[in-house]
Amino acid sequence: ETALHAYNNLGMVIPWEEQEKALDYFKKGFELAKKVGAIRWISWNGTTMASLNIGMGNIDKAVLLAEGSVAVDRKAGNMPNLSRSLWTLGVVYFIWGEWDKSEQYLKEALGLSQKLERFTQIAWISAYLGILYGPIKGEYPKARELLEKAVETLERAGAKFDQMLASVFLIWIYIELGKLHEADDLLNSVHKFALEIKDKWFIAMAEALRGMQFRAQKKWEESIEHFEKSLQGYEFI
Repeated sequence: ETALHAYNNLGMVIPWEEQEKALDYFKKGFELAKKVGAIRWISWNGTTMASLNIGMGNIDKAVLLAEGSVAVDRKAGNMPNLSRSLWTLGVVYFIWGEWDKSEQYLKEALGLSQKLERFTQIAWISAYLGILYGPIKGEYPKARELLEKAVETLERAGAKFDQMLASVFLIWIYIELGKLHEADDLLNSVHKFALEIKDKWFIAMAEALRGMQFRAQKKWEESIEHFEKSLQGYEFI
């Protein structure tokens, strides 16, 4: 149990630009969990590896890992882990463009998270549903409502990092709705926070959002400048 916690914690503290190293720690934890029959950790590490593989572009692997975690949790009746694995599977299908499957798993994860009163999960699942209903389905007012509730929930919980991260999605929706003043205010807060914590991924994301904002204002040169900064940041990572 101590070793499983250690592998997980080591994987969690690895910087964004060393994701393969992080993945290696989670793989070791995953193999150890299977060896000793630690069902909770099999699911937890499988779900985490699925998330990492999404970011690394290995969607086929991510689907298999997330589906495996969901199957393990359903069989074991592990409801706390099931809400997380369903959420991750919903995100995998979201990235893959399987919108109906994504909505199905995200809604199931949301219902379970609400029963368990897991407020951070509720906020994040709502955020992904917001993006699904916004840019994907074009239901922007519904998306705005979901994302504003998500950000508000995370702010009340004192989860500053998650609050700012969910705000990234909300800014996107504000820009699409033409609410550029609201987008600018929130983006200034996100950009300031990104610089304060010196998180390379966050900074790159903030630059991309600034590019979107200038694009909406038809300020093409400024838009390109910020998109290029964002691209450089992602390539570095």
